[in-house]
Amino acid sequence: MSILDHGLIVYAVPKCGTHFLSQIVALLLNPECNIYDKDELYKEVRHVQKKEFLEDDFVAPRFFNTHPNYLGYGRVVSYPHTKLFAIRHPLDKTVSSFFYRIYNRAEGQRLQRIKNDLNAAMYDYCTKNIDKFSNQLLVHIEQSAVIPDSHLFDYSAFIEDKPAHIERIAEIMGVRHDQAQIAWIAAKTDFDNCANYEKEHDSFRVGAVQNGAFFRQGSNNDFERYLDPDQIAALSTRIPSGLKAFYGISA
Repeated sequence: MSILDHGLIVYAVPKCGTHFLSQIVALLLNPECNIYDKDELYKEVRHVQKKEFLEDDFVAPRFFNTHPNYLGYGRVVSYPHTKLFAIRHPLDKTVSSFFYRIYNRAEGQRLQRIKNDLNAAMYDYCTKNIDKFSNQLLVHIEQSAVIPDSHLFDYSAFIEDKPAHIERIAEIMGVRHDQAQIAWIAAKTDFDNCANYEKEHDSFRVGAVQNGAFFRQGSNNDFERYLDPDQIAALSTRIPSGLKAFYGISA
């Protein structure tokens, strides 16, 4: 039985490339898919939330994405799907979460206060969440090693060499591909292309409240733009040793 029969799950810690990997899978399944439009993307790779898994009559799509806090490790193991686990550098994940959960949902005076001292707001959020987020990432790495038919992708490394990682996904899926197609997908999933389309068409609203763009940066070491070296060093001391080793964090 091929992967096209038993399906695939993009299984990512939030803000670690869930939709980015889904776009790649969608283009490998259907090159005509408009991956810049959320509704069109979800026709190929659905975004399944926790409430759906709790329904008695829920039937998992062949291709979908979700998060561990929606579908726990104890249950995902029962799915016949191939699993693409996804993680990200803990500080980049935390910064991305700040923009998605705090900055893009703030309005009026609260938003202005954040803008007036973005560094302070960012560092406060990081200090409150770095332990939780780091542990989530470490558990995700550990679970990817023990759950059958799972493949771990580090978003940070993915961005450094997109073609190689896209080709790896194509091979996992068992779909025909060549270097020209891989290069085309790499260009198609460029964050600037995604952001420009979203800006023009308002095409990617995700979540109950989202006042800002969904596609924001997507770059590596984005935390260095918002945090100073002393803040980064202090936060890095709180990252678990296993995760430090994985990312080569020296603090």
